[in-house]
Amino acid sequence: MTGLGEGRTSPASTAHHEAGHAVVAVVLGITIKQVSIAPNEESLGNCIHPDVCQFGYRGAYSRRRIARDCIIVSYAGVEAEKIFNSKAEEWCSLEDEGNAFNLSREFSVLPRGCRCVGDEAHLEFLAKLQSEARRLVRKHWPAVEALADALIQKQRVRGEEASRIIEDAISASGQG
Repeated sequence: MTGLGEGRTSPASTAHHEAGHAVVAVVLGITIKQVSIAPNEESLGNCIHPDVCQFGYRGAYSRRRIARDCIIVSYAGVEAEKIFNSKAEEWCSLEDEGNAFNLSREFSVLPRGCRCVGDEAHLEFLAKLQSEARRLVRKHWPAVEALADALIQKQRVRGEEASRIIEDAISASGQG
């Protein structure tokens, strides 16, 4: 979650937001480096993972697939925060939504029939990717809660520990 916005959000909301990003990243096979709810000048928290260009991909299809997964991860934070707090402020999602849109544009993650970036077909496609993020967050909600609890206790969790927390929670819930 980035962007301080005009309002404030609770540490628990931020923890669920960042945990949502991390859980969906791990589920999609994206390695996370760190998850944090320690605020700074730019954000209330973050989930650090490689950007699309840091992946070893083979060709345009593979690159678009990785970018598609990163778009889903971008949407997962706000979806988790909305589940935790149905009154989550809209500004909490603005940067993540912008990031998803820009990834789609930059890496040509576009639907068939899209005439131009930002047209109705493109926006419907992004809405489907956001729905996929929502589905994955709901499916793996126990993992989101487990990582959010760890973030509330520690403020920062390194990637390996976060992955272990997520994988243990998924295994325990039988949602693997």
